[in-house]
Amino acid sequence: MKKKDLMSVALVAVGTATLTVAGFWANPIEAGGGADGPATAIAGPKLVADGVEFTLTPAQGRVFQTGDQPAFELHAVNTVAQTATVKVYLGLDAAAPASMFSRAMPIATEIWREEQLLTFKANESRTVLFQANTNLPANRQFFVSLAAPSAQEEAATTNHSGPGQFVVSMAVRSIMALTFSTIPPKPVPTPVTVLPAPGAPAGGTPAPAVAASF
Repeated sequence: MKKKDLMSVALVAVGTATLTVAGFWANPIEAGGGADGPATAIAGPKLVADGVEFTLTPAQGRVFQTGDQPAFELHAVNTVAQTATVKVYLGLDAAAPASMFSRAMPIATEIWREEQLLTFKANESRTVLFQANTNLPANRQFFVSLAAPSAQEEAATTNHSGPGQFVVSMAVRSIMALTFSTIPPKPVPTPVTVLPAPGAPAGGTPAPAVAASF
């Protein structure tokens, strides 16, 4: 299996794990898309690799909707007083909404991935734009994974024989950076006013039945 394929497996695994946890929540991490469009839920975690701190946000605070090509801003801060070079991977996974009537969780599949080799000067802060070249499908949950494998981890993939071991090693330097959704919100029930039957007292007690004779 090629190194890029192994990274894809690792990023999808992160998304699937997050989806599994989200499935147990009464209110999923996603927000639906109604007339105002779907809301983007920001998990807000931070990834630290070789002294560089990474966080991810939607570009320009966008709220992604069905058909959009999402863009993300990677905010990086080099906290050490020397140059740092880090290879980062960004992966976008999509999954069908979880069903409360099914015991099996939906499987996330990768729909986009990009990698960049970034070099930072001592104590440099920088924002890097990632533009996904895929359109968001409707009625899906999305998970954006951020990974920064060490040189040792990448070298270990050369003689790797299966994805499971690689996923475990990647878990140390990978996070679920963002989650959002194009799932429409559930309709809000409309209150119904029940009027008393004709002839019923104001208190709501039904009027006594009158026997009919023919």
